[in-house]
Amino acid sequence: MRFFTEPPSKPLISLTPLIDIVFILLIFFMLASSFMDWRVIEIAVSTASVKSQSKDQPPLIVKVFQDGQVGISGKKYSIMSLIEQSRKNETDIENKTILLKPEEDVSLQVSIDVLQKFTLSGMTEVSFFIPLMKDK
Repeated sequence: MRFFTEPPSKPLISLTPLIDIVFILLIFFMLASSFMDWRVIEIAVSTASVKSQSKDQPPLIVKVFQDGQVGISGKKYSIMSLIEQSRKNETDIENKTILLKPEEDVSLQVSIDVLQKFTLSGMTEVSFFIPLMKDK
């Protein structure tokens, strides 16, 4: 008597889990990437405004602190109080070029918020003061 045994069958690999993983990755990358810049800050780089200033009116360097306050001549102000003082002609910052100099521990978001508050108040000559990197 002969017994025929079937050869061991190869395991079937289902493509369903592979397709599920591919779709999950596709959805993840679609949600994680941005196809348009919905919050763009336009920064114009030109040297014309710096050249047009006279030498007797240097730009005003304003320090930006982590709590969102700004410092001029060693005094700390909130941005709104500084703008109100300039409108009352107590400080003449509206006619000057303002260079924002963030302190070392200031986050980029705080610096951008300060820049936006100055530009929304009507001051057009506001930019960042970024010193050149020194070799350590």
